[in-house]
Amino acid sequence: MGVDVRFNTHVKRLGLEPDVSLDYPGEPFNWQKSSIKYIETDREKIYGDFFILCTDVWTTALLDPVGIDSHLRPKKRMIFQVTSPGIREIINKNIFNDSGVFPFTIFPTGVYARPYPSAGAFWTSLADDINRDFSFTEHPEPEPEFYSYNIKPIFDAYFPAFQNSKITSSWAGYYSYNTIDFMPYIFNALNMVIVSGTTGGGIMKGDSIGRIVAARYKNEAYTTLYNGEKIENTYDGYYRTTKIEDMIL
Repeated sequence: MGVDVRFNTHVKRLGLEPDVSLDYPGEPFNWQKSSIKYIETDREKIYGDFFILCTDVWTTALLDPVGIDSHLRPKKRMIFQVTSPGIREIINKNIFNDSGVFPFTIFPTGVYARPYPSAGAFWTSLADDINRDFSFTEHPEPEPEFYSYNIKPIFDAYFPAFQNSKITSSWAGYYSYNTIDFMPYIFNALNMVIVSGTTGGGIMKGDSIGRIVAARYKNEAYTTLYNGEKIENTYDGYYRTTKIEDMIL
């Protein structure tokens, strides 16, 4: 398909330059017509006429230096793999049917447990917002105390099998939120299409997002979704945007 893939390549910055350079320090100036000429990586500069950024929580760091708002904020999320004698006893039992696997269960306050039978464990997490800042680090670390003080007390109250549970593994990462309505946000700026705030959309909206990006790349007025429904792509000055409200795949 003509795609050249770069694995293990760190994108460092966007190269904003004037279309006609005067070779003068400080370019580009406000009165010069400018665009993104390249992306700089830890290996090379990759030049192009048009760029599509699907860079998740790294989008803000790439757009901030060139003065473009990403419209997203990061939220740290953690998953803990936990086990106990009680968990190992019930993990292969289903209280609702005879499938032999304990069901995915959501508890009060949003705590949830996903069975991982081969390890005799559950994966647990909680999407917390209040008292969870918007800070970002390149390599986030899980916080065992978050499980101990925010998740385990709920399990202890509702699910005796979790008593004496211990963390056997854990992971941390980020959600990228469009904080206005938590919907994916796709917009044009300069010679780019930027896809931001996709966390929460995932597979459900991935097809629609791809169709919108393709339509906006071709500067089309409308995007035709999978079911034939059309949504408008508005192009308004410097920022040209599409807000996804209700997308039916």
